[in-house]
Amino acid sequence: MTLLDPNQPWWLGTKGFAEQFGQEIDLEQLRAVPVQMVVGDQDVETWEINNPGHSNWMDGAERTGRTRIERCKLSGTLPEAGINVRFDVVPGVAHDGREILPVVKEFFAEILTEELIR
Repeated sequence: MTLLDPNQPWWLGTKGFAEQFGQEIDLEQLRAVPVQMVVGDQDVETWEINNPGHSNWMDGAERTGRTRIERCKLSGTLPEAGINVRFDVVPGVAHDGREILPVVKEFFAEILTEELIR
């Protein structure tokens, strides 16, 4: 989970983003993009995301939440920055992308329908 926090190093936050990617974050552009955060309500395994010493670990990641559900809920920096976020918790689903697809398709169907109506 990357927070819009300029005091936290990339990838926990956005400090050093420009050095990493060659440009600053454009918040106005981000505000124009619909965002969905989706997670299964059974996605509570922590071995893959709370693993100090692993290549995908950064000190401070433990402060972003213990589970993916907690991390999504703690992503308040997006709405605080004016980014419209839809947060979906899918009942009965663990960490399985195929099982959340119906909710993701619903999100995109709504977005595309809104665009067609305009």
